[in-house]
Amino acid sequence: MTVQLNQNSEKIIENCITLPLNQKLKNSTTSEYLRGGVICNFTIHKDLPIYKFHLVGGIDIYNVFDRIEISKRNENTLSQTLEIERIDPLKEDEEFFVAEDMNFDGYKDIRLILYQGATGNKGYTIWLFDPSKNLFIEKKELSELVSPTFNSKTKTIRAYYNYSSCEYLNQTYKIAKNGKLIQISKERQEWIEKSKSFQQKIGKLKNGIWVYHTRLTQC
Repeated sequence: MTVQLNQNSEKIIENCITLPLNQKLKNSTTSEYLRGGVICNFTIHKDLPIYKFHLVGGIDIYNVFDRIEISKRNENTLSQTLEIERIDPLKEDEEFFVAEDMNFDGYKDIRLILYQGATGNKGYTIWLFDPSKNLFIEKKELSELVSPTFNSKTKTIRAYYNYSSCEYLNQTYKIAKNGKLIQISKERQEWIEKSKSFQQKIGKLKNGIWVYHTRLTQC
């Protein structure tokens, strides 16, 4: 739970609350503990009212949530509804819904986890907040990244795909002025049968040209 002050110096509590389970949805096959729905309160920007996100429990027994209903603090009318595609079952300690500035414009955006693979890879749907429209709009480029992390200091995004315990793909991106993702570095480690060793191939974008070097390494 986080406590912040808004522009009126009012205390605002940021948190997520799991709602009671609808009896009709018991014995479902997917994340039963969340199927009553979840309500999250997040501050998107210090000059905006707090936003309430109601993750509505799925009617389909194979899905966790059906949609996200968004409203502003103390308003009874919905400002936006986001439809949700199928979500894999979630662990009880999983951080599944997050508000974070993911395009480094000073406004928090939201992401919802869709899956978590056996090797730890995670996929999300990411919606960026558009302050000119006061709407959350899905950013397909970001949603396609695997296990993304966002560095507000360097304003870069890291995507990490784990193939196995010793094989991976590590990619770094920045966001251009037009909002497009630009990849600036990548590192791939994989097993080379011929040399019976792992090979790292590291590439960096320099003056618009990719420069690579490789080396053999251990797991």
